[in-house]
Amino acid sequence: MALANTQCEISKLSASLNLHVERNNAPSTEHLDSLQDNILSSMRQDLITEVRVHNQKDNRNLTNMIEDKFNKLFERLDTIENKLQADLPVLNHDIDIIKRDITYLRENTPHQIASPLITKKSASPAEHFTKPESNRATPPHMTPYIEERGPRRAEKEVSKLLPPLTEWVSFSGTGEYDYVEFIQFCDLILETYWAKDEIITIRLPRLFKEVANNWWKTKSTAIGQVDWQTWKDLIKAQFGTDTWQAKVRKAFTASRLDPAQHVVAT
Repeated sequence: MALANTQCEISKLSASLNLHVERNNAPSTEHLDSLQDNILSSMRQDLITEVRVHNQKDNRNLTNMIEDKFNKLFERLDTIENKLQADLPVLNHDIDIIKRDITYLRENTPHQIASPLITKKSASPAEHFTKPESNRATPPHMTPYIEERGPRRAEKEVSKLLPPLTEWVSFSGTGEYDYVEFIQFCDLILETYWAKDEIITIRLPRLFKEVANNWWKTKSTAIGQVDWQTWKDLIKAQFGTDTWQAKVRKAFTASRLDPAQHVVAT
């Protein structure tokens, strides 16, 4: 409706402009400005009207829906309350009967009904198993419970305890054993100092050398920041190949003691 009014208003103004042009041969600047202002004003008013009418309609629909939901809810509550009111006398009657029966049994069979004895709660089977004493040394092949060790230490706390980086095992990706040795050393650091993964990952740029360093730069740019477990899997996938395994077997074979060539002193 408002849009139709706007179009009608524009038509009238256009006709007025044509009439003005016919009479004066050329419209004046003032007339054009007035025409533009009228058109813009009409459009703004129609837009405001449309928005308000639309919002009011939506608000009415929402209000009606909410009122309908509340009315249904109140009706259901009334139904429940009426049912409770109807059932309450029956429940009270049943309770009275039970009370009378209990009183009758107590009065007529006193030697059979005795007050229950208060006994000490028996321990459950699980309570028979006590936790290990905190001062008992943990066997070397077992890792202490995580909850007993507490949360892993933060970098600032661990940095005071860690050996200098020059004593860490580096990884070049060229030796026969450095791939395994590097991972084992890093895992040992995490477990020994109960440190977080970041202790290892933030030092990788300085621990990777030569071929491994070039590979790490490319891989790190592609995947971004990942945890130590992910890096371990990537290292194994990249360097734990059949060729690497063959090199390990060859190195192991070459380092074996040949009884035919070496005599063991007795």
